Amino acid sequence: MAKYLTYHRHQYYFNLSVPSDLVTALGKSKISEPLAPVLDEAEILKHDRLLFWKRQFKEIRKNYDQYNSKNSKVLTSDIPSLITAYLSEEKLRVSNQHLLDKQRYLQQLQDTLGHNTFIIDVTRRTSSDYVRDIIVTTPQQSYRSKEKHLFVLSSFFRWCVRSGFIDHNPFADMAFLLGNKSVAINKKPYRQEQLKLLLSSLPGPLYDLSVIALYSGLRIEEICRLKIQDVNEGFEIKQGKNHNSIRVVPIHSALTDLVHNLKATSPDGYLIPNLTPAGRSNKRSHNISKQFGRYKTKLGFTKEHDFHSLRRTFATTLENTGVPESTISQLMGHKKQSISLYLYSGGLEFTRLQQEIERIKFVLYK
Repeated sequence: MAKYLTYHRHQYYFNLSVPSDLVTALGKSKISEPLAPVLDEAEILKHDRLLFWKRQFKEIRKNYDQYNSKNSKVLTSDIPSLITAYLSEEKLRVSNQHLLDKQRYLQQLQDTLGHNTFIIDVTRRTSSDYVRDIIVTTPQQSYRSKEKHLFVLSSFFRWCVRSGFIDHNPFADMAFLLGNKSVAINKKPYRQEQLKLLLSSLPGPLYDLSVIALYSGLRIEEICRLKIQDVNEGFEIKQGKNHNSIRVVPIHSALTDLVHNLKATSPDGYLIPNLTPAGRSNKRSHNISKQFGRYKTKLGFTKEHDFHSLRRTFATTLENTGVPESTISQLMGHKKQSISLYLYSGGLEFTRLQQEIERIKFVLYK
């Protein structure tokens, strides 16, 4: 097997050992990422990932060493100090949104237990009471959010165990206290008659946003963050939910005129203009997403349908026309691909994706 590659279940994976001095900072000892089902393609992609991680290791080592040299003498085992140290490490390896979630939940823990509480004082009884009295009773919080809350706390205490401050995780195996998991709502794609009702009713920006999602499968925040220089033959997603999201999606011919007009008239350099970042994660899509929700509810749609259902419609339609699952995953950002493969490999990969995406046809109403 080629160096850095393993093959498992019809897929080649990039594998790289994390240097021993960075295991604590990254929280893992090995990098494993899916690449491609074909060896030649995986060989090309692995060089991109190897270069990326070597740069990451260099940057993390630089920041981590600076942090340790500055804080090693003042680090104590009180909860506020440990939370500060933990978040400083997490900042090097998680997204801003995940970091904000961790900060929020750990701040609540700190405020509840008290700023003078030491980590060794947190017992199984303390943690079980916290789960029952704080996490479970938080109003208007879904079961999934409660799971996330508990996971963040458990992750922090696992870090404390790895760092030698305690010998066990008091929040381990506490999920049973959250109660029965509520029945998940079965989200559905839109049918053609539902698209007619929806698209014929949406005002300008919401219509533009929805049609782009329908013909590209892009997430709402991915569309809202597109700048006009990111849109040429395809929509170039430079950052997203995770590293798998980085990709280029061909522009369907049905979108050509719309995209041209949006680029020509944009007053602020964004494909979807005049959006103000808002919400806890400061997303450009925050307000317009809520606006979409209000419109679709007025039209009689239930929680089974939301903006993300347009993305489901895109995927389902491609599947029904015979497009391979691997190609659908590639278009939707479920599979890591190198942008350089699209832009600099002679265009064969991009051309194939363009042909596949042209299979979908919808009747647009406006």
